[in-house]
Amino acid sequence: MFDIAHKVISPSTYQCALCSLTHNALSEKSEWADFRKSSRHDLQFLHKNEFEAQYSTRFDYPVILDITGEMKTLFSNLELAEFKNVKDLIAGIEKAAT
Repeated sequence: MFDIAHKVISPSTYQCALCSLTHNALSEKSEWADFRKSSRHDLQFLHKNEFEAQYSTRFDYPVILDITGEMKTLFSNLELAEFKNVKDLIAGIEKAAT
């Protein structure tokens, strides 16, 4: 509930750049959901605690990683903060994955 209230009351100070792009106050943005469902990529989303428990490593979050071989960063937290909207994020993922 605190997370939802934070997004609604003060969205410019919300700390997760990735969530700010992919979700509105109450749910996943439809454009992002459509991309996820139709993507040819195996997309997996983990919260920080889930990721660190599964992979025993840490990053400056949020981060988008390619784990198909050796784990590599596609977009760092600073790069994610540069995306203006979900369309930019989707375009960036498609470009990075080619």
